[in-house]
Amino acid sequence: MAWTQFRGTFFELLYPRDWELEIIEDIPCFFDPEGGGAVQVAAFRQPEGQDFNFDSEMERYLNGHGIRMDKSRIAEFQLASGLPCRACEFVLEDRFWLVNMIVQGSRMILVLYNSDDIPDQETVQKISGLIQTIRLESKD
Repeated sequence: MAWTQFRGTFFELLYPRDWELEIIEDIPCFFDPEGGGAVQVAAFRQPEGQDFNFDSEMERYLNGHGIRMDKSRIAEFQLASGLPCRACEFVLEDRFWLVNMIVQGSRMILVLYNSDDIPDQETVQKISGLIQTIRLESKD
């Protein structure tokens, strides 16, 4: 599969070359023009000395959608770069959502995929591939 590089504020990633990129309200959005879903990648920084907490950030995100957090439904894994990642998926109002959080100290990357349909295997592989390529720049 062919990939294209994207550089964000303090991160970079690769996305499928056959997908398109749009910046919507300063958030990069990657999507297959023939598909029904989109991947959005948002980057956050805490003030110096404050770190993000996976559990509280995931709980806040899910609560914002009216969903009670169930830790047994959250996958924990490492990206190829060694960064820790947590993920969960849910269906809300007939839309499929996949939420991935990558946290390193005071920096967090939130990767969201949502679609009218549950993604097919090829789309899942492309989303997973994109997430696995995420790298954070060295801290200043």
